[in-house]
Amino acid sequence: MVIYFSRSGRTKLLAEAVANAKGETLFALEPMKKESMFKGAAKSFFRRATALREMPDISDTIYLCAPVWAGTVPPVVRGFIQNASWSGKTVTLLLTCGGPAAEYERSLAVQMEKLDVKVASCRAFRGGVFTLEDIEKL
Repeated sequence: MVIYFSRSGRTKLLAEAVANAKGETLFALEPMKKESMFKGAAKSFFRRATALREMPDISDTIYLCAPVWAGTVPPVVRGFIQNASWSGKTVTLLLTCGGPAAEYERSLAVQMEKLDVKVASCRAFRGGVFTLEDIEKL
């Protein structure tokens, strides 16, 4: 299963490519109510979560696609992570970012593990740029 949040559309393109390449279903995370970019960035900075409109039934293997906001995942993704049942689940974390990709990979994998999420791998794509070869290697 491919679960994603995208505000600009870059992360959605990544999620769709992964779902197509892996034959997985796609699920978009949506906040209960829309927030401004400023409020979302502030909540990200302070590691706050946002309530979701709907929680997906997650499979054992998950590709979680998210942009990086203020060095972490957006509030809607944090809300999903905090409310999902992670027992026996494995996550491949795929990030779109504008900053130092390698730094975000390390930092966000650690943040996820602190939330008791088993991270199989973490890959950040600077500027949301990826190739089909990148996707096939997952």
